[in-house]
This record gives sequence, structure tokens and C-alpha cells, in this order.
Amino acid sequence: MKFAFLIFKYFPYGGVQRDMLRIAKDCVALGHEVTIFTGEWQGQQPADIKVKLCASSGWRNHTRHASLISTMQQVVQAEPFDLVVGFNHMQPIDVYFAADSCFIAKAHEERPWWYRLTSRYRWFQKAEEAIFSPASNTHILTLTPQEQQTFQHWYQTPDDRFHLIPPILDPQRFQAFERAQRKQWLAETFGILPEQIALLLVGSGFKTKGADRAVTAIAALPESVKHKVRMLIIGQDNPRWLQKHIEAQGLSNQVQVLGGRDDIPQLMQACDWLVHPARRELAGHVLLEAMASGLPVITTEICGYAPHIAKAGAGILIPGPFSQETLNRELATALATETERFSQAGLSYAAQLMRDNPGKAEARTLIQLASGNRLQPLSHRPEKPSHDSTLWLSPGHAQALQGYSFEDFMSLQGYTVRAAANRRTMRIAIAGQSYFIKQHEATGWREITKNWLSFKRPIIGAMTEVRAIQALEKIGIATTPIAAYGVQGHSAASQRSFLLTEDLGDIHSLEDICKSWQIQPASIETRQAMLIAVAKLAKKFHAAGMCHRDFYLCHIALQKSAPLTAETAFYLLDLHRVLQGVSPHGTAVRKDIAGLIFSCMDFGFTRQDWQIFKAHYLPQSEDFWRQAFHRADRLHAKFHSPKQQHKYRQQRDATDL
Repeated sequence: MKFAFLIFKYFPYGGVQRDMLRIAKDCVALGHEVTIFTGEWQGQQPADIKVKLCASSGWRNHTRHASLISTMQQVVQAEPFDLVVGFNHMQPIDVYFAADSCFIAKAHEERPWWYRLTSRYRWFQKAEEAIFSPASNTHILTLTPQEQQTFQHWYQTPDDRFHLIPPILDPQRFQAFERAQRKQWLAETFGILPEQIALLLVGSGFKTKGADRAVTAIAALPESVKHKVRMLIIGQDNPRWLQKHIEAQGLSNQVQVLGGRDDIPQLMQACDWLVHPARRELAGHVLLEAMASGLPVITTEICGYAPHIAKAGAGILIPGPFSQETLNRELATALATETERFSQAGLSYAAQLMRDNPGKAEARTLIQLASGNRLQPLSHRPEKPSHDSTLWLSPGHAQALQGYSFEDFMSLQGYTVRAAANRRTMRIAIAGQSYFIKQHEATGWREITKNWLSFKRPIIGAMTEVRAIQALEKIGIATTPIAAYGVQGHSAASQRSFLLTEDLGDIHSLEDICKSWQIQPASIETRQAMLIAVAKLAKKFHAAGMCHRDFYLCHIALQKSAPLTAETAFYLLDLHRVLQGVSPHGTAVRKDIAGLIFSCMDFGFTRQDWQIFKAHYLPQSEDFWRQAFHRADRLHAKFHSPKQQHKYRQQRDATDL
């Protein structure tokens, strides 16, 4: 059979590039023919695989990608291929090798809101959607179950289009060397003496792999240990910013930044620890290679293959959300720990992986797909949906909501809880079950422009709240579970959407509780217990890089049957303005805390009570707290002004409750 492999760029030390070439060679070894189409090839081309370079044009990355894809389509369609496999976001392809993490998830969780208004975002989002949309026929080779779940969160891709590839290690890469021989080679090649501690970081994309985090952790080591540490950073990337960071930390003589290399297995067998504090990592094959080399690992649990390190007992995992202080502490602990047990555990686990999966798993899956043994023939041109709307139903509510269209949800009526110019929140009943629905009508460019000119983020639709709920579920904060959501339209100004959530039942807010204290004041113990529980909620929420923008007592709730103690687990509600990817110590979080302080001002809380809150919240500067209390005072004065009270009464009159 004939396979076409499509990739934007090949260079020898990229992870997806190495995977692509390995899979191509596996297909050839199994008796098939592979042609690679790419815009650029660095290094020697394989003798038994055709490589065809395709031209592209454009000033920006996504415009060059679009041009390259167009050229690839023309040359691929000129030849009869049994299967077209893409290694970057592109269409039309039969199979996508998902070596990159979900783009839309990163855009919402790690980027500012305005990034999603750029042409770059729109291009990459549409390219990803073309692959993962339920309307597509593209099959996906994925490396971890976690990433499959992320893609399905955003695109509702059917399970049967995913093919999970087990971890793969090539035994030929891991020839064993004597320890003394390895250390001598390290001294001769890099000047790292046997009595020194050799750390290794491997990965193209130094920022993503957390190279700066590793350097900062070395700088924080006790002087008695730090002077013995040397580090090698291996990968293909522009090192200028990293070199400046190394110099700023005073480590220019101890940390070497090198380009890509072919002797990674030898380096791994010669060093003492692999340090891999990645900011994101779909899989992290380097973690498996470290175990196969007997190299203990320090890594962040966000890496897709991190569970293998934990299961093997081959190193140390830094839990999320990431804390530099935790990495500093764990690195210091690791360098004072005997490594032999980590090494042996990793070697044993890697050997078992190699026995379980002797290789060529991707190639065999591609052959099955191309031969039609398991699947119907694949279409190179997936049909586009006949409309521009997306509708998602939770499996737990699908039966009750079956048959409802997008317009049906937008037409539902019930008791109005809150109403705004283009947004209405109502309590409704469907099939005997109570729900809340938020219906967002088109915002219009006038309203969006007005918000921009006021330096405010416009509320465009329901998806902000959908993604906030999904983010809260990941970090273990209770909120209203999603029953359904839908979006119609692509333009920010004309988009309509809704969010249907479960009714949490007999709950009351902290504001309701505190209002009763105006009649019968609470004890000091009760007030402080409440603030401790709220501080724990706020700490977890803000440490995850989120801010609420309406962080008031009325949006923190609990079941009426639940006691109010320092351990109470609250519901966090009304998430339609939540921002993600913000600094836990920045302005947005400070405004959240100011809003919380303001909402407590009429209920007898004292400065001593807030000292208790501070003790259980994130560490913040004195200036942070000074500005937060100052802003709270201004909010309190504004809220009690005649103008604001009149506006508040108008909003209240627009509801049915």
C-alpha cells in the first residue's frame, strides 16, 4: 500500500518529527511505500523513503501553513494514495497523529481573552475543528487518554475515531555502558567531573519544557550543594532569552545550553537526574527514555507520560498547579537522596514496556485503516455541517433532552432569575427535572466596541462559562454541572449561545447567611470559620490561574443542610465572566479579593477576621492587601450611592423571583 505523510517541517530533534520518521520506516519495514510531503527538510533524507518539498508563501506562520497545505493538496491528489496521514493540523487527511496538545484548550487556559479575536487563533481553531469535529471522518492516533478527553471536551469527537497508541521504546537506542566509563566520557566531552552532580534537560522548545524553571531551582539550592551542580540543556530552540536568565541567576559557568544531539541515550546514562518541569507536554517520550537509561526523573504531573514515572517509582512528580517553591524544595531533596532505587525501578519498568509493545503499533494501525479491515473506506473530503451551530448534550441528560434543537433551547421560558440586555437566566423544568438556562443573544459590534473602549472584556456568549465549569471540575471546585450547551454563528458580534445546568437544589449563598447575622450576630468563631473555608476556595481557584470578576458572597453557596465550618466545600456560581490564564498575584486576582471584602463589609467582619483569611490564602504582598482594601472601600461607597441603588432596583424588578 502507498501512504502519504504530511508535515509542515522536518528537523532531526523535534519530537513529532522523530515520531513521523519512525512510523514511516516501520511502514516500509512492513512492506509498504511511504512518501513524505513537507515544506522544509533539515538533515539527511532517508534512502528508502521519498521526500517531496512543497512551496509556500506568506508573512505569518498561519498564512504560510495555509499556502503549504494548498500546495500539498494539489500534489497529493495527483497520485493514488491508500491513506493520507497528517502530523500537523490540516485537511483533507484520513488520519491525524495527535502529537500536539489541544490548541483551543491552550488558547482559553493559557492566553489572554483578546488572543481569541486574532486571525491566527481563528485559523488554528478552524484547522483543529476540521479534524476533531463530529462531522469529520478523520481518525486520530492519540498518545494518552487524558488528551483524548480534552479533545472530546471541546469538540465532542466520537470515541470510535480515536486510536490509543501504547508507549513505545526502541531497545536499539539503549546500549548499556559502565558507570565509570560514562562519567569519564562526560568529563572529557563537557567538562563535568565525576564528583559533580550532572543534571539533564532535553526538549526542543525551552520555554514549554520549563528550562527557566529548572535554572531557577538550581539557583535556589543551598550553596553547599549548588556549587557542585552542572546542567546540560539539549534541544533545538533560540537560546537567547534562556542565556539571559542563566546569567541573571549567576549560573553561566554551571549551565550549558546546547543544540540538538544524537547521543541522548549516552547522556542519560552519564547524568544523575533528568529535570523536566514542563509547562505542558502531551506525552513526554523523554521520560520513558530516561527510565530505559536508568536516569531518575523530576517532572511535572501535567506531562502525559508522568503517570508512568509515578507507577514505576522512578522519580519525583511536581503536583499541579505548578509552584516554583515546590520544585526548588523537591530538587534539593532529590540531590540529597540515593538514586539507585529510582534507577533500578525505571530500568525494570522500561524493560516491561518494551516487552509489552515491541513496536510498529502506529504502522499496524495505519495499515488496518487503509485496508478497511476494521473501518469503512475513508473520505478525503468530509462533508461540512449544513448549519453553523454546535449542540452538546451531557450523557447523563441526553435521554431527557433528546430531540431538542438549538432553537428549542433558545426558545425555552421559565422563571427569570436575572436579565440583561442580551442575556437572560431562568429556572426551567424539562421532563420533571429542574434546570437553569442562560440564553445569550447576539451582542452586536456596538456593545463589543463600547466594552473595548472602556477597557472591559465583552461577554460574548455562553462558552466562557462552559470552559470555566470544565476548568473548575479539573481542580476539584464544585459548581453547577453542565447538562447541555450550544453555539450558533462564528462572528463575535452575531453569535448566539446557551448553557443549561443542573439545579443544585436546596442551597443558599453566603450572602443569605450573613444577612441573618444583621439580626442575630454570629460568633467570632463562626465568622472566622467561614473566612477560612472561603480562603481555601479562593486559594485553589486563584492558584489555578483563574479569576471570577464577580467574586462576591452571593456567588458562593452551600447546601442548606450542610454546616458552615472551616472545612465546608462551597459551590462557586455565576462563572460567565471568569478569566483564565491570569497571574495569582496580579491585578485581576486583587480585584476578586477586593470584591469579596466589599461584599462582607455590612456583616460585622473585622480586620482581625481578615488576618485569619490571609493566613489561609495565597501569600501576597502588603501592597496587594493595601490596594485590595482600598478598592473595597470605594466599591462600598459606590454601591450605596443613590445612583447605584436605583440601578440595582431596576435589575431586581426585571426578575420574576
